Amino acid sequence: MKYDDDQRQQIKELLDNSPNFIEKPLFGETKPYYNTRLAREYLERYKELALELNRSNYLTKVYDLDLYKLKDSELQPLIEDYKEKEKALQHQYIEAQQEIVKTINKVENARYRLLLTNYYLNNMPLTEIATKYNTIGCSYRAIKFNLNEALKEVCIVLDCE
Repeated sequence: MKYDDDQRQQIKELLDNSPNFIEKPLFGETKPYYNTRLAREYLERYKELALELNRSNYLTKVYDLDLYKLKDSELQPLIEDYKEKEKALQHQYIEAQQEIVKTINKVENARYRLLLTNYYLNNMPLTEIATKYNTIGCSYRAIKFNLNEALKEVCIVLDCE
């Protein structure tokens, strides 16, 4: 179906403001609207936690402090606090990874599962995925299209939960 600018804007506003992964069509279409932005944010949580975990090295934070001004009695609780924070972050990271793996494994199409795993969990750029699978006829454009289709399937999985 072809949409005019006003209809496109209404669909965009609906999806931007919606907490749902799937929305009913507004203009009598047969297929629903998939909120792939929400699905992308859900999957990218893992990447964000991995990045945060890399930056949270508590030893680096301790060395950044002016150690000469701190007494040993002040330093030990500080180190313990940083250790606890890092453990909590590692726990969040593992939980997010397990949750996302379960979600990806519920996607029916094996190619989509492979694409989602490579892109979101293995942190492979789309260009690298396209290069890796170009021998079987997958161009960058096809990979990008399939990623969007895979995100629609993730929307379906998350909407059922």
